[in-house]
Amino acid sequence: MRERWRKLAERFAALKPRERALVLLGVVIGGALIYDAPFARTLEASFLHELAQAREVSLADLQRRTWVARSVEALARLAAPLF
Repeated sequence: MRERWRKLAERFAALKPRERALVLLGVVIGGALIYDAPFARTLEASFLHELAQAREVSLADLQRRTWVARSVEALARLAAPLF
């Protein structure tokens, strides 16, 4: 565990001052949002709402996709690094 912290400290030390400030700001704001009870309740409600509307996808479902759907997904994978 100490080795992991040491590596993390080295990576942080290698950052430029501007990058360090952005990382620290992200940690502080992210921590504040995570521990904010109303925000956490809203996030949980949103998750449960989406989970209720979700459907399970089986291997058979994936194998039944049309060639058009598979082609679109392949193009999306190729374009993903651009976004």
